[in-house]
Amino acid sequence: GGPGRVGVTFSGPPCSPGELELRAGTWDPPLGRPRYHGLAVAGTVGAAYAAIAASAAAWAVERGQPGRPIDVDPLAAGLSAHELAAALRLGPPSRWAPLRWASSPFVAAYPARDGVYLFVHLGLPRHLRRLLDHLQTQHPTHAAELRAALSTETLRDPLSVGSVREGLRLRAALAGLWRAQDGLVWEEELAAAGLCGVVCRTAGAWSEHPQARADGQLVELGGALVPGGVAHVRGVPALRAAVEVDGVTWEPTTPDPTAPLAPPLAGVKVLDLTRVIAGPVAGRTLAALGAQVTKVVDPRETQGWVEAFRAIFDPGKRMMPLDLSTRTGRAALRAHLESDPPDVVLHNFRPAAADRLGLLEHELRTVVPDVVLTVVSAYGPRGPWSGRPGWEQTAQALVGTQLEYGGGPVPELVPLPATDLATGLFAALGTVAALRGRARGDSAPRVDVSLTGAQIQLRDGAPSPVPLGAAPGLAARLAQVPDLVVRSERAGLGAVTELALPWRMEGAARTLPGPGAVEGAPGARSRLRVWGSTARWATLLAASRLRR
Repeated sequence: GGPGRVGVTFSGPPCSPGELELRAGTWDPPLGRPRYHGLAVAGTVGAAYAAIAASAAAWAVERGQPGRPIDVDPLAAGLSAHELAAALRLGPPSRWAPLRWASSPFVAAYPARDGVYLFVHLGLPRHLRRLLDHLQTQHPTHAAELRAALSTETLRDPLSVGSVREGLRLRAALAGLWRAQDGLVWEEELAAAGLCGVVCRTAGAWSEHPQARADGQLVELGGALVPGGVAHVRGVPALRAAVEVDGVTWEPTTPDPTAPLAPPLAGVKVLDLTRVIAGPVAGRTLAALGAQVTKVVDPRETQGWVEAFRAIFDPGKRMMPLDLSTRTGRAALRAHLESDPPDVVLHNFRPAAADRLGLLEHELRTVVPDVVLTVVSAYGPRGPWSGRPGWEQTAQALVGTQLEYGGGPVPELVPLPATDLATGLFAALGTVAALRGRARGDSAPRVDVSLTGAQIQLRDGAPSPVPLGAAPGLAARLAQVPDLVVRSERAGLGAVTELALPWRMEGAARTLPGPGAVEGAPGARSRLRVWGSTARWATLLAASRLRR
């Protein structure tokens, strides 16, 4: 094509959608044979990367750059969903304790009194303190039992339980607690207390839930329910498919075919206030396209898993430590917004927290009127659940994936953060679309994405099951794409395993320099303590997955 055209190709061996998921290992459990679930991980993630790259390249053309070819490997895209497992399992730093983190009884499913399963996510110190305070007033006997089982170490970090024996005691105490009431009663009670616990539902039950309808995650079309947009972008039509991001007539600048190809988002400034996976993936993706991303980190968060997640999901960003719980921290944030106004503010705060921090949209626009505001939430900004907390695990529980993967009445978590990954990519796609819209004159651009919305997108067009066979192991899966696995040195950590982004486009990075050790994080433990008891921690992890 001409100098202003952007072309997208999908490389890799031809295969059916089911064969693609099988080869990508998205059906592999930590132990045992692969099991089917209805998530189209490789296809969805590959399409998202292609759409983001195409939209960014098209915007670069609008700003006078030549077009550029883009290639995405769907197999590499599916394998990229294993990046957390690769970092934690393939030669991780000795100070990390992934089996210990995964064994926490505070992030697990438990049967309620009526037999339905309640998935709780209480893995942060403030969540555990809030739970204990709530139980003390509402369920004092259970509060006493739980406190008696807790060590000081676990109170500091519920995802790093002090010992296997303590983990078993806590699991028994929590099982007794959740059996005291019906599942839906707990769901509402925990939500009212600002805590996260949801009943594991079928896909059909969530499709009828008022939150799914109110937020437009499912819409009626021709008498049938179909998924809504992958992102809601104010002023831009719903992003339903890969490159449906225009919707506005525009006249591009005539490109100069001799000009060097700069990164497509060069000059864009992003302030990233997100945590954990989904939001950080969005910021990392924008950084890979050339944006200058400043990441606000809480200096109080020094847990080992926080260090690991930052190392994996925050490459390419400049770190800015700010304690936003203090007046000084909030003043510093406002001063940064005023002195160095970003083009994009990306956050995943719930409305009440955003209000406390001065990050509600109308407040933010008094400081940066034309900023693109991208908000990642659990269930979307509209509807009765818009202010509730949620995570990858609860999205899987609500939309039917956990029950489906468990193969019966007992849920089981799909062991890769595909929902977080897809949500982050959809946020990046919406952000690029909003930046393009702003350049054409759209005012007050805002992007909203949700975890449950991403789950619905992943379940759309689920691949047909294929013969599964035995799982060859994570390393063998990743070896199918020779240049996918990268070992990079990080300050204070040593070598960390990372996976290259599955696109190839001039000006877009596949790997980025990443952060190292977190100041104040747990130091290197002896291998005897962390790994000498590996079998015992694995037993505790297995106990959390037993069919009860």
